[in-house]
Amino acid sequence: KDIIYIEAQKHYVNLFLISGECVTVKTGFSELLQSVQEKSKEFITTHRSYAVNIEKVVRIGRTECVLSDSSVIPVSRSFYKEVNEPFFSSLMTASSMCNGRFACEKYSTD
Repeated sequence: KDIIYIEAQKHYVNLFLISGECVTVKTGFSELLQSVQEKSKEFITTHRSYAVNIEKVVRIGRTECVLSDSSVIPVSRSFYKEVNEPFFSSLMTASSMCNGRFACEKYSTD
């Protein structure tokens, strides 16, 4: 829940946290992502080098998504559908928590 997104860089993985910190770990991206996804189903891959916490996505477009900390993360064509579906599921959940109104205006799409 503290991780906003994960970024792979060569043999290291950067974990970007809600607190603004960046924790760097020497491990493979897929191994770390698998470990994180076992604990939390909120993480989805947006690009071969990025995974995001779907609960932190504020806006999604064809080529990028914007997170709650204003980070802009690339979305590749091959992962767009995998990102878009959970985002809208998250949007519907937020809508139901707002009594069916889209008053939770933090969500939008391009």
